[in-house]
Amino acid sequence: MSDFPPSPVPPGWYRAADGKWYPPQPPPLAKPPNDNPWRQFRVLPLWGQIVSWVVVGIIALGLLGAATGSGNAKKAAAVSTSGSSSSSTPSTSPPTTTPSLHPRADLTPGATFADVTKEQVCVVGYSASVRAVSVETRDRVFAEYGLTGANRGDFEVDHLISLELGGSNDIKNLWPEPLHDQGGNGAVDKDSIENQLHDLVCSGEVSLSDAQTAIVHWDTVSLAALVSTTTTTTTTPAPTTVPATVPVTEPPTTAPPATSGNEYYANCTAARAAGAAPLYRGEPGYRSGLDRDGDGIACE
Repeated sequence: MSDFPPSPVPPGWYRAADGKWYPPQPPPLAKPPNDNPWRQFRVLPLWGQIVSWVVVGIIALGLLGAATGSGNAKKAAAVSTSGSSSSSTPSTSPPTTTPSLHPRADLTPGATFADVTKEQVCVVGYSASVRAVSVETRDRVFAEYGLTGANRGDFEVDHLISLELGGSNDIKNLWPEPLHDQGGNGAVDKDSIENQLHDLVCSGEVSLSDAQTAIVHWDTVSLAALVSTTTTTTTTPAPTTVPATVPVTEPPTTAPPATSGNEYYANCTAARAAGAAPLYRGEPGYRSGLDRDGDGIACE
């Protein structure tokens, strides 16, 4: 700082407002860069912050999806490898087959009690008195149809020719019938046809032998045509024996239980109209055809 500049004046010297000469000032130190990402983010406008968060979220979801997909692919590969190795190893589990809505003719052609009559099957409690299918027999039925490992709660070991139509407990008359079928051919639907045929037999509109033949094809039989055929041939005596194609077995030695009355109800509607519902097993009017779930209580 001097009132007079050096002669000659060096570069950078300048004369201030006070009239004095000053040497050049060193340049200001550079401001360190702001390397804190959070501070940089906060100085963004609001819309910029929102866009940034959206981008981060999309990236995070993409990474998560890629990780999940990779994990699933590894699991699928592991399952495939396991399946391949297991397929090469002989299986020791019992074979299973697709459940059949209809019995196989070679395994279940149907069988009836010998010399069973309309008067017998129309006695209240008859079906319950002759029903005798052991656990061992049920096991044989499932084994014959290749369903040893199946869930038995989905099936009913059913009589092809029902007991209420004179069918027997012979294994040739039994098969594991699926309980339900969307096509209307399951056990519940067959039970309905059985009950209707039993009512027609007991009312004399259809012969017992015709009903036994019809129930084998329960899903295609026309009850109206069956009744019509029977009523138009009343002069023709009803056959006294069962069809030759149906094996017969001897009926059980025990007779149907005696009842205290001759009540007969065609259906649960009739039983309720008579004020008799519910009907308990052993009571007048009870029959298995009215007991849908087989718990001993009909029309509950």
